Amino acid sequence: NLLWSTYLGGTLDDAGYVLSINKTNPGEIFVAGGTESSNFPVTPGTLHPTYQGGSADGFLLKFNTTTKNLMAGTFIGTNQYDQTFGVQTDDSNHVFIVGQTMGAYPVTPGVFSVPNSSQYITKLNTALSTILVSTVFGTGSTASTDIAINAFLVDKCQNIYVSGWGGPLVPGNPGTTFGLPLMNPLQSTTDGSDYYFIVLNKNMVSQIYGSYFGQSGGGGEHVDGGTSRFDENGIIYQGICSACGGGTQNFPVTPGAYSTTKSLSTGCPLHNVLKTFS
Repeated sequence: NLLWSTYLGGTLDDAGYVLSINKTNPGEIFVAGGTESSNFPVTPGTLHPTYQGGSADGFLLKFNTTTKNLMAGTFIGTNQYDQTFGVQTDDSNHVFIVGQTMGAYPVTPGVFSVPNSSQYITKLNTALSTILVSTVFGTGSTASTDIAINAFLVDKCQNIYVSGWGGPLVPGNPGTTFGLPLMNPLQSTTDGSDYYFIVLNKNMVSQIYGSYFGQSGGGGEHVDGGTSRFDENGIIYQGICSACGGGTQNFPVTPGAYSTTKSLSTGCPLHNVLKTFS
């Protein structure tokens, strides 16, 4: 039986990208995404109860799954383009979000940061009224976003994991993956169109991992929605399309793993599955 269903949005374009159950209170769910609607349903007393401006704002909402009520809702972002693509909670009832920005997104003191970058990570209180910790990472430019964000996790030690892919295959993104911050990388070079993983420690004090992943040349990597996951043991699971555009297939594979290849002149010749320790 259908237990609960509702419409959500304003009068312009809205997109919901992610939903997460509160770890400390399973009766609460968080929904996040992006909106062009200044009348999107947010609530008074939250971080940004009014639209912040620009072509889009991110949003973050909290629902009670028993009463079906909207408990709290806020816009996320700056006076430029912003969207939210990930939401997580921790065992202390904090809420974490990750997204894209092309504005001057707030950065709190004492965190790892690449100033003026176009990806953000923010930790808020459960009332969605206060930023506790916040940072940005990327190439140091908001002229375009660096990566399309695909997976997000806060583990039991409050380490923060983000993955995404970048390069010219990202719709509307002329940028490349050159210049993203690395730390103990599995792959330290990029052809400009690769996957990227980053891990920050508790409260975003420092970067503890950063790596590219992908083949060299022969097209670029990307993913379809819903194909990327982390687990709380720090393992990355990604379903990746490689050699997109019909290039040479040299995506890294491991001995003994099941593998097939298919030669196509266009499109994505191979859908790869990646499982690796971060």
